[in-house]
This record gives sequence, structure tokens and C-alpha cells, in this order.
Amino acid sequence: MRWMNELKNPPNPANPCSKCAHFDFLAGDWPVHGLVYRFLEEYPTTPGLWKPFDTGEKIMAEKNEKRLNRRDFLRVGSMSAAGLTLAACAVQPAPDSSAEPESGMAQADAPAPEVIEISAARHGFDDDAVLEGEIISVFRESHPHINVKPIALPWEDYNTKIPVMIAGGTAPDTFACHPALMFQVVHAGAAIPINDYVDADSDLNYDDILFPGDARFGDDIMGLPLWTSSHCLRFNKDLFEKAGLPTPADLYWEDGEDGWNTDSFVEMLKELSIDTDGDGQIDQWGCEGYWGTHTLAIVRAFGGDYLDDLFDPSKCTVESAEVKAAVQWMADCVLKHEVQPSPALNLAELGIEFRSGVIGMGMAAGGAVEDIRPGREFPFGWDLVPLPAGPEGFIVWGDTDQSVTSSTTPNPDAVYEWMSWRSSAEAVQQTYDAGVLLATYYMPTRKSIFDMEAYNKPLRDGGLDPKMIPRLLGHVKPDPFVYRTPAALKIIFTIVYEEIRNVLRGTKDIDEAMAEACVLTEEALAEVS
Repeated sequence: MRWMNELKNPPNPANPCSKCAHFDFLAGDWPVHGLVYRFLEEYPTTPGLWKPFDTGEKIMAEKNEKRLNRRDFLRVGSMSAAGLTLAACAVQPAPDSSAEPESGMAQADAPAPEVIEISAARHGFDDDAVLEGEIISVFRESHPHINVKPIALPWEDYNTKIPVMIAGGTAPDTFACHPALMFQVVHAGAAIPINDYVDADSDLNYDDILFPGDARFGDDIMGLPLWTSSHCLRFNKDLFEKAGLPTPADLYWEDGEDGWNTDSFVEMLKELSIDTDGDGQIDQWGCEGYWGTHTLAIVRAFGGDYLDDLFDPSKCTVESAEVKAAVQWMADCVLKHEVQPSPALNLAELGIEFRSGVIGMGMAAGGAVEDIRPGREFPFGWDLVPLPAGPEGFIVWGDTDQSVTSSTTPNPDAVYEWMSWRSSAEAVQQTYDAGVLLATYYMPTRKSIFDMEAYNKPLRDGGLDPKMIPRLLGHVKPDPFVYRTPAALKIIFTIVYEEIRNVLRGTKDIDEAMAEACVLTEEALAEVS
């Protein structure tokens, strides 16, 4: 395929723009991540959830009983040619101990282990760079032989700079990949599989890892999750109480799909969408609208899909009856029931934002937990809930950024030590003990973390229900969530999303919009075939 050949044989490194042309579609798009789900027998009213594995505390207690842990393994022997290279570069052994020391001088101590420096990149902002520095400080307490240099770049910069660095042979030793970037990285040969490391890691229960789908390419495991996320809803508790309504979470916990669904969603929004000052204009809205992540999840909850296959898509399917039914429901919320503002409105300019307290339900992702941190709190109580159930039940979009090992790193063993610790329940506990609350930055990477007080207490203290987090992540399906094509983000966030918004604006009817979306989608697929 043309795009694969370009990635394996990038153009002249002297021209960065041409080098990364095949990554251009990433710039400015949302992260796209797919998650896996298992079943939870404890919640029979809500199917489609995993069953928990051992608790984080149990895993931590058992850790010290193992004869060969991750650090021992990585220090004792190399598992690859790259490991042999590290061994060859290590500090040379001391002279033969049988030689007599000079008179009056004690025999010299063995030299200290070599400190290996690796670079680790992720997308984020200034406070995220500070966070990574704090996490690294905790890591070094138990891994003094590894020094991690953090790199945090804003989303737009990350999606252009990382591909350019890859093409130029200067990629960080490890870097985080959302599924669209991961897809490109794997086919470019820019990351190495970690199966041997995972198989040899006695500390790692791979079944405990949340959402491995994004990291699996055939039989290869290409990464470990840096964080997970669920694109869901958040609701203003104060507005629901003022209206005398049960919250969406109340309906969800009490009756599952029978209580919290697309019908009850609309009825609630009717009660919350009101003209507060009598000027004939709605000032308080039931729901602010949908991101592209939410529209795909809603379509799937109605039994539809944008493409014909998850792993090898070749045909657009948005003209199906199921997709049109989902779009009709979204359009009715805006044009018929008037419980949601039109996409034609500039909500930020009008002050219509969830934070302003004039919206009953707003969009949220895993990073929403950051809004319980000091200085970022809302002036009202709030919590999270899945999108309402459709004909196919509860479905929400899922994110996970995977840490990968660069194919150019000279230190793959050290990289694995870092990224496996960074992804672990151990990291959550140790950083919590050091005063760093990872629960307020992202959703967890392991099922066992759900049962850890180091994860639950910060959420409770911030007014959130920790029990909802595993439910949100459990409703993410399929795994991976995102189509495996270079055109995925363009199709999801530009083509289909904008045509749906045209329907919600009232500028196109559904048949016209979906027909146009199919034409553009087929063109996008052809461009990368």
C-alpha cells in the first residue's frame, strides 16, 4: 500500500514537511482509542462489563514473594540483541580480586551501576510536565539506575513533532500513542514488540491490563497503557436537585438500561431546558451537544457503524437504517424537542458552557477527573454517567494512550522497566504515598486499581463516585474501538461528524447528508489503499 511504503521508506530527511506528509491527517484531531470489555457478574442489570481480577493491594502484597521480579530479570540477563548491546556498554568489571592490594590500602569497592538515561514523550501541557517530573522522582526511588527525561507537548505539536522525529531517526526512547498514531508507528517499523518482556515479567498479570486491544497487532503486543479514558457525560447535580429530578446516575444504578436510556434522556432534558429570564430564549440547556467521539458511540448504540469492518474497512455504511435512526434521534434533540443548542451557535462566546452552570449535562472524557483538583473545581456538584442506552444497550467511546518502545532506542530494557512501572498499580500506590494523586489525572490502566484506596479516596474527596469509573470503561466496545485505517480520524471527526452537524443545523436532510458522507468516506479510503 502506498502509505505503508512511504512510512517504511520516508523521503529525504532534509525536508521535514515531506517526511511527515503521511501523518498530516493527525494534526488537530481528537485522540482515538479503543478498549476491551469483560463481564462483571456482580452487576446483572447492566451486561457487558468485565469481572474484576485480584485487587491492587493483593498484587502489591504478592509482589515481594516472587523470586524473580521485573527489575531482577532485566538486570540479570538480556532478552534480545539490544539487551546484549547494553551488556557490552556496561561498566567494566573490577580487576581480579585475587590480586594483592597495595600495602595500607583497602580493596576498592565495586563500581556503582551505570545510570541509564531515557526520554519519554506524551502529549500534555505545563502541569502535565510537572506531573511527569513528580512521577519520575518516585520511580527513581526504586529504580536509581534509570533517569527518565520527560517530554510533554501540546496535542497539535505532539501529532506533528513525533512523526517528524520518527522519520528523522530521533524519536524519544519511549512515547505515548493514541490508536491512530499507533497504527502508523507500527506499520512504519518505528516501535518494537514487547512480547518477550511481557512473557518474562513475573510482576505483570497481563489479564489485569485494561483494554489491550489498541496494543495488539496480530500476535504482537506493541505497548502498555499509559492511561485509559471513557468519553461519557457529566451532569450538574445542583440543577437536577433544583428541578426535583433524579440524576442520570440514580436512574442508571436503579434500573440500568430500563432507567437510563435515550427516552428518559430526552424527558429529563425537557425539564432542564428553560427560559430563565422570560425573554423567549432558552438560557439553560439540558445538554450541550456531542463530540465526534460521542456521535460514533451513539450510532453504535443504535446498531449502526461508519465502516464495514473494524480491522480491514473498505466500504462506507452510514446510509444504513440504523445510522439514520441514530442521526434522527440526535437531530430531534435539537430541532424538535429543543433541549440541546444548535451547532450553529458559538456556545463559548455566549457563555453556554458546563462550567458556567447553565447546562444540565455536558461532554466528558477521562481527563474530566482533573476538574476535582484544587484550583480547577466547578462551583457546583457534578459526576459522571454513561451515554444513555440505545437499542443495543450502553456503548461509550474509549481512549487509551499506549507507551511504546522506539525501534531506535539503545536502551529497550530500561524503557520496559519505566513503562511497565508507569502503567502499574504499584505506581498508583507509590505516587499516592508521595502525595501525587494519579486518580485526579486520568482513568486507570489495570482492573485491580479500581479496588485501591489510593485510587478511590481522591475521587471521593472530589465528590465523584469511584464505582462509576469501572462501569464507564466497561461499556466501551468493541476492542479496539477505532477502525484500523489511516483515514479513521478524518472519517470520524471531519467527514461523518460534520455531515451529522449539518443535519442538526437544519441545513441538510439525513438522506442528503449521509449520501455525501459516504462519497467523501469512500474517497478517503481510496486515498490510503
